[in-house]
Amino acid sequence: MSVSREVQEFINNPLAQNNRALLDQISKLVADSVDSIKCSSEEVTDDQLREIKKLSREEPGSVKAQRQQNPIQIQFQASGFIGLCQIASRGQRSRQG
Repeated sequence: MSVSREVQEFINNPLAQNNRALLDQISKLVADSVDSIKCSSEEVTDDQLREIKKLSREEPGSVKAQRQQNPIQIQFQASGFIGLCQIASRGQRSRQG
């Protein structure tokens, strides 16, 4: 039993239209979802940037306050670092020759 060409077209045309309509709806849903994700992502990014800016404004003040409170400690740490650098350079020189 074979199906006539007219019956096949009668069935295939509505199916093709239905498939196009479904594809259009799915495309719209995906586009809306992407827009929603972009919007929420931009909000999160903006919040993070605000927090970073806030921290960058606060941090220099706290570092400055620490420097004012502990100048002797800072000088000691700097001299220790310089001493380590000198020791390391002496070690390199002794290895070289």
